[in-house]
Amino acid sequence: FKEDLIECSKITKHVYGINLETSKPTSIGIFNAIKSTYKFTNGTNNLNNIHVAVSGVGKVGSKLAKLLFKAGTKVSAASINPELIKELKKEVKINEIDPKNLYKISCDIISPCALGGVINSSTKNQLKCKAIVGAANNQLDNSETGEWLLKNNIVYSPDYLVNSGGV
Repeated sequence: FKEDLIECSKITKHVYGINLETSKPTSIGIFNAIKSTYKFTNGTNNLNNIHVAVSGVGKVGSKLAKLLFKAGTKVSAASINPELIKELKKEVKINEIDPKNLYKISCDIISPCALGGVINSSTKNQLKCKAIVGAANNQLDNSETGEWLLKNNIVYSPDYLVNSGGV
């Protein structure tokens, strides 16, 4: 994709986004999607004292965790990279969770911000959340998982809507 943009920029000056860091607007978009989803499920968009579990604290996930913390949200976070968790703990108070246990945690919202396909036949029965709102692409392994979430009253805010802030 980047290569295509570079080629286009050789012909016109109206090309944007070749060397653009999009994690900040993406994290803001996810944060606002969490507020909207929480309002849909609970009638208020006040995130003070709710509990959000963030999977992956790279560029987007760490910025999201900071926004949530500043809003008064209890944040649990998991990462396969312990250094990222260590760095995040220097700035905000988070509850560190082992990545294999993140989907078992009782919380209001789970926010997958790393790998896709994490809501699947192995993890869906572990879920103890009211909603899923994250930055990762393709969070559900298939459409049957989406149907299962609906039947089990777990709101899924589609990744292609909520992570579009980086666009």
